Amino acid sequence: MKCRMIFLLIMVPIYVGVFYPAIAQNFEGARKERIGQEGVTVFADGSVQVTAKLREEFERPFNIELLVQSAQERFAIETNIIAVANVKEAFEVQERHTYRRDGYLFVRIECGGGNASRCDRNVVFSLRSGRLQRLGEVAAGERDSFKKSGRNGFFYDIYDKFENNRMTDHASAPIFELVLYEQDGRLEADLPRTWLHNQSMFKKKAAKIDAVMADKSLKASIRDPILSALIISNAVIAKYCEKKEEASKLNELAASYLNEEGQELFRQILDEVKPGEYPLPPL
Repeated sequence: MKCRMIFLLIMVPIYVGVFYPAIAQNFEGARKERIGQEGVTVFADGSVQVTAKLREEFERPFNIELLVQSAQERFAIETNIIAVANVKEAFEVQERHTYRRDGYLFVRIECGGGNASRCDRNVVFSLRSGRLQRLGEVAAGERDSFKKSGRNGFFYDIYDKFENNRMTDHASAPIFELVLYEQDGRLEADLPRTWLHNQSMFKKKAAKIDAVMADKSLKASIRDPILSALIISNAVIAKYCEKKEEASKLNELAASYLNEEGQELFRQILDEVKPGEYPLPPL
């Protein structure tokens, strides 16, 4: 009897110390799996509700289906959330970034990591008379920033068509911010406001062009890539916003200061610029 008691006194702590954490971990894993499979409501505001459901269990990034629905309409969208410990935290991120502002619903979707300008976006919905309508997508920026959404009836996106091109590196690519507004159930570019919104950037680059051209000490190997990036950057936004006078001057600069290959790449990029076009979601 005494030996049995001693045995129990020895084995019970070992069992608790070794097996209980594994059992608890399995229970917690099963609980998270159940949460992911059943889905949770991340937003509910009278006429509209957004639910999140894990699509692929215990994968990184967490691949989540978002169902945005009202009494009459429903939209399914997808997000891939990283930098969280578990699916519960992924849902908390989604809940924090699904919100209403000025009569619009913003639902954040993430690409699962990367340095593309529009990797993370907000899907924008209008909410009027109980009707839900998907208007488009805009760049969302970093988590918890909320600065790339919409305000005062306007929305802000990024023109990233030439983020990857043969003329510049990624950091110097011709990228600029768009100002959008709602028109006939979709987001449209407001060209005058887009031009004004980017004036500070445009003028700084124009001043840099003058400075680089005036600096006779720069070697061609250093000067040419800088000039190419500055000229094409300003030329893209000038053509996009239909600023013919500014575009013409930049075309003349390109013809005067870019080498033959640079001029050809310059023409190829500008040929693809369509004034007022709206960016497509990343592939």
